[in-house]
Formats: sequence, structure tokens, C-alpha cells
Amino acid sequence: MLNHGLAHELRLAIITSQLQIAIQPQVNLSTLNMIGSEVLLRWHHPKLGFISADRWVEIAEIHGLMPQLNRWLVGQITSIIKRNTHLSTTLAINISPTSLDDTFVQFLLQAIETAQINPKLIEIEITESATVENLSTAARCIRQLRDKGVIVSLDDFGSGYASMRYLVELEVDKIKIDKSFIHKAESNRNARLVLRNMIGLGKEINLKILCEGIETKEQLNLVKSLGADEGQGYYFGKPQLLTEQVKTAFNSQNSLLLAG
Repeated sequence: MLNHGLAHELRLAIITSQLQIAIQPQVNLSTLNMIGSEVLLRWHHPKLGFISADRWVEIAEIHGLMPQLNRWLVGQITSIIKRNTHLSTTLAINISPTSLDDTFVQFLLQAIETAQINPKLIEIEITESATVENLSTAARCIRQLRDKGVIVSLDDFGSGYASMRYLVELEVDKIKIDKSFIHKAESNRNARLVLRNMIGLGKEINLKILCEGIETKEQLNLVKSLGADEGQGYYFGKPQLLTEQVKTAFNSQNSLLLAG
């Protein structure tokens, strides 16, 4: 199906419940307790089946559908938090830098106020691998979110060319180090040194450090030894669709670790 056809299908998907929410646990590396979950969107097309996020996110960007997708996702997440009154771990949603503007900030803050939920339960992950066109606008939006209690992190840190500049210009709470560094660091001395220095730099400027893509006990021990604070990856749990069963678990226990 051509891209313009998929764009039309994606518009329909947003309003016909084809989009599904999956969550993947994030843990404290010292205690191995769950401290949050990353929220991932899955698109199950009635004829084509599951469509990879890499494909439809690009289409959404090209055809201007990201604002609509973001509003839908914010509505879903604030509703989940409102219903699950005992939830004490964060839900982190990915936002493209192109979507980080005053309109999005006001929509999110209004949704939080309307739902009467704790803003500290929402984390905004800004994709570092995408280009921030207007750093001053992004910096202002991040300040507004953090002033209200929303957590902000840089996702896929190290995967792009502007990592250091973003650290200087954007005042965030956390960096999520791209999984490629964790995977290479086991056997590559240079990758291990780069990973150690990224973690050290982040901690020097008082940021929380989360390492992505942890799949083995050896990788877990490595990132712990280098001083990382938090982790995410298949070792702790694969993404799992947020079914009614999982929603019930969210409501009854805050330390849910998802089985692979």
C-alpha cells in the first residue's frame, strides 16, 4: 500500500480503535524494583496485521498526523492513570521534537488538570535521534512541563549528532542511553569507555541515567558497575499489550514486572 494510502488508513485507525498500547518496564538497577514503564504504540491493521512503528511514525510525520496521534495518546494515558488510583510508577510517552510546541504543552497540562492526576506520573521522552529545529522553543516547553512536575528525558541518547548540544540547551531530568552502546560495550573497549563517559557526564550534571536494551545478566552487571541508575530491556520484560488483565495488575500492584 502506498504511503498516502497508509496515511488515510492511519487517520481511520486513530478513531476506530486499531491503535493499541503496549508497556515495557523500567527498573531501578540497585533494587530491581519497577519505577516506570515506557508506553509504546502498536497499530494492528484489520487487513495488513501489525504494521511496524518505524513505517507508520514516518508516515505520520510526513502527513502531519503526529499532533492528532499525540492527543489520542495523552488522552489514553491520563485516563489510565486516573482509573488506576494506586499507580505510583511513571508512564513514559515518546514525543517527536517536531511535536514539542506550545500547543502540545498546553494540551497535556490541561489533560492532567482535567483528570486531576499527579503530573509526576507522566514522563515525556524526547527522541534524541530526531532533529530539534528550534532549540529555544523546545527549551521553553521543557521548562513549562518540568515546572508543573512532568518528568522530561532525552531518549536514544548518543544515537544522533547533537547529544552534547542538547545537554547544554535542554534542561531535562534524565537521559536514556541508546541500546547500541550497551550491546557493543560488552566486547568493545572503545564502546565501553564511551558508555562510561556518557554515564559519568550525565551524573556530573545531576541527571538520572537509564540504559536501554538490557538483555542479559552480563549487560545488567556492566551498566550497574558503570554507575547507571535505571534500566530497560528484555531482561526485565518485553513490551506487553495493555489488556484488561494488565490494567487490573496495574491497579492492584505498583511493582508489576512483565513476563517475556
